[in-house]
Amino acid sequence: MSVIAERPVRDLEAAGSLFTALGRTLLCLDAACNIKYCSTPLARPGQPVTDLLGDELFGPLGALRQILEQGETREGWRAILRGDDGAARQVSLAAAPCHVDGIRYVVVVRPAEEDLFLGNAAPTFFFGVVARSPAMLDIVTLLDAVRATDVPLLLTGEEGTGKKTLARALHAASPRRGGRFVPLDCSVVSAELLSLDVARGGTLFLSHVERLSLTLQAKLLRMIDEHETDARIVAACKTDVRRAVEAGTFRDDLARRLRTIPIDVPPLRARAEDVEPLAQHLLARVAARHGRALRLSPDTVRVLLRHTWPGNARELETAIEHAAVVAKSPTIEPDDVPPDVMRSFDDPRFRATNHGELQTIRAALDTHHWNREATARSLGMSRTTLWRKMRELRLV
Repeated sequence: MSVIAERPVRDLEAAGSLFTALGRTLLCLDAACNIKYCSTPLARPGQPVTDLLGDELFGPLGALRQILEQGETREGWRAILRGDDGAARQVSLAAAPCHVDGIRYVVVVRPAEEDLFLGNAAPTFFFGVVARSPAMLDIVTLLDAVRATDVPLLLTGEEGTGKKTLARALHAASPRRGGRFVPLDCSVVSAELLSLDVARGGTLFLSHVERLSLTLQAKLLRMIDEHETDARIVAACKTDVRRAVEAGTFRDDLARRLRTIPIDVPPLRARAEDVEPLAQHLLARVAARHGRALRLSPDTVRVLLRHTWPGNARELETAIEHAAVVAKSPTIEPDDVPPDVMRSFDDPRFRATNHGELQTIRAALDTHHWNREATARSLGMSRTTLWRKMRELRLV
C-alpha cells in the first residue's frame, strides 16, 4: 500500500494485473470516493464505492474516509462487499491516501478469510455494526447467515449494548431493506398500534418485549404463526425471556417462537477489543456532524480501554460526544473525556493489581523484539489475549 501511495502510478493496468494475479482487487478512488479504476469486473469507473462497501466506511461520515483524510493508512479493516445481484460477503481492506493523477485514495480488497490471526485483525463493519471481539464477530457472522430469511430473532443484553443497532443492521442487510424499519417499545405500545401493519415489507423491532401484556402477547403470537403481517419480527429484552416465562408473565409458546434465533449481546466491558474501533467509528460520525477533523490521542484510547462502561456502547457514544464538544484542539486528550471515565483510569488499585503482569509481559515482548505472535506463544496465551492485555496495561 505504501508503495502505491508514495510514488506515481505509471501504469494502472500493470499494477492492476499484479494485484489480480495475487487474488486481490485494486480500486482507485477520486476525492468524492467514486471509482476511477478497478482491476477486476467488481465495479465500473464512475461508480460510487459506497455501492460496494457502504456509507459507514466511505460515505461523507465514513470512518475509513475520515482516517484517510488525515493522511493515515489502514490495513485489514473488514467490511461487507455488496454485489449487483444483492449477494454480500466479508472482505478485508487495505487503504491509503494518494495524490496522483486525480486519485485520492487507493484500496485493495481481499478475502476476509485470509486474516489468519484475530489478534492482528482490524474491525469488521456490518451495516453500522462495528466488531473486533470474537463474540461480536460471531454475532455478525450469524446475522449475515440469516439476513435472507424471515425467521424471528430475539436479542438479549444489557441496556445500551446495541440491540437496536444490530436489528437495524439485519434490516439493512436483508431483502427487506427497501421497506420500513419500525421500532416499537413494548412497555408503552397499544393494541391498536401493534395490530397495524406498520412494517409491511420491512422489519418490526420490538424492544422490552418481556413487558408486553399477556393480551398483546397472544396477538403477537397470532401475527407470527398466521403471517398476519408481512414483516420480519426482531424482539429484544434485557434478560433471557425464559425468566419471564418461569415467573408466569410471559407465554412459553411465544418465547419459543421468538427464540428461533437467540442472540446474546455481551456488555462492552466483556469485549474490550471493540472499545477502540467503536470509539473511532463514533468519533468519525460526531466529527463530521460538527464539521471538525478530530482524532483520539494514544493516552485517550488508554483511558477509554480502562473504563468498565456500565452504560455500554450508549455511554461510550455520550463520552465521545462530550469530548468532541469540549476539545480545544483536533486531538482529543484525556482531559476532554467525562470525569467519571477519567476516574477509572486514575484508580490506584488498577496500577497495584497489574504491576506484576505488566513486568512479565513487557519482559517477554522485549525478549521477542515485540513480535506479538512469538510473545504470545512464549506466555502460553493466544494473540487475542495478549493484544487485550497489552491494551489494558497501556503497552500500546
